[in-house]
Amino acid sequence: MVKYETELREEGVYSEMEIQGRLEEKKLLDFKINYTLDKIPNNITAEERIIYRLIHESANDKNSSTFREEITLCISGYENSPGKLGYDGFVRGTNRQIEVKPQNSTDGKKLNGNGQFTDFTHARFLKHKDDDILMVVSGFHNGQLKFIVEFDFNSHDFTTTIESHLMRALPNGDELGKYCRSASFGWNKWKEANNLKLLYLSDNINHGMFSRPFLTFLQSLEPRHRADSELFLNFIQSLLPPSPKADSDPTRRAVYNFEYFHGMSHGTASLDQVMASSAGVSGWAGEGTLPTENT
Repeated sequence: MVKYETELREEGVYSEMEIQGRLEEKKLLDFKINYTLDKIPNNITAEERIIYRLIHESANDKNSSTFREEITLCISGYENSPGKLGYDGFVRGTNRQIEVKPQNSTDGKKLNGNGQFTDFTHARFLKHKDDDILMVVSGFHNGQLKFIVEFDFNSHDFTTTIESHLMRALPNGDELGKYCRSASFGWNKWKEANNLKLLYLSDNINHGMFSRPFLTFLQSLEPRHRADSELFLNFIQSLLPPSPKADSDPTRRAVYNFEYFHGMSHGTASLDQVMASSAGVSGWAGEGTLPTENT
């Protein structure tokens, strides 16, 4: 947080009020990330407990997907687009537009990679195709993130499915005041999509959260797209504070980062714990690959 504040001040373009506002947004985002990745520290204050309770309610709001879209874009390393109109986000550098479809399973229901476009029209469908948008589909279980995949909207089976819904609802083309209320799709319609990548898969998953065929499919993607988890690695490493400058020893630096990432008090983690994790000493010291799961 100190580093972020320093960067804001050095840019010299923000007023004090704007700086404080951005710091508050960053702090709130940290709370959201802790919640959705199931990394809430063990020792929290009463006020922090209230914050996490409010986040839980927002994450499981059945009438709004704003929280889940924000988290999906953040973990994927993409930018969030403000406002409710237009696309949900965009790719830094290329400005490629992104449509996010986050599913949240509650009340014993299982994740199955489904999504839908609501109040859809032929015109919107053609615009999505012409803009060559990127689809990002994610799954949450009781508000906690379990997977993220991305693929090209312009993929044959996927667009054929969406178009078939449109043709049934609007057989004569777009008409004033008429819409395709739900153009839905399942994971079997994007499993062969162009440029399909698995961006994130939680370690805390089981068949009670996923339909069995879908989970098997996701797990088959992991080795093939392991390199793409670098997006998540970069995000997690950005959350880690700089290790103490005087501590140039990679072993001690690894323990320090391990404790911070897991919300542990300084001095409570052992070297054995770090060595037993999937990242190992080199990963936590910033010299290798951090895990995308709880260790």
